[in-house]
Amino acid sequence: MDTNNEGECSKHPCAPHGFNRNASHSEDRYVCDCEGWSPDRSCAGLELLEALKLARAELAGLPHSLGYDFTHLPKIDAVIAKHSGRDG
Repeated sequence: MDTNNEGECSKHPCAPHGFNRNASHSEDRYVCDCEGWSPDRSCAGLELLEALKLARAELAGLPHSLGYDFTHLPKIDAVIAKHSGRDG
């Protein structure tokens, strides 16, 4: 058995994880369900939410002296809260 053939788990937030019994027996090693998995359109919402959170964090770090009034931040915060499972 090749000891360097261990697969790496996907760090993608939508990736399924778990013991893939058939593949593990076939390959004589632990195989996670995420190996060979690729994101589809059902993950787009989660990816967009993560991008919105990053953008919101960057906006929070901008100085208000730039002359921008940041009036959209409550709406962004409400969307993040709603889709993160918190009331907003």
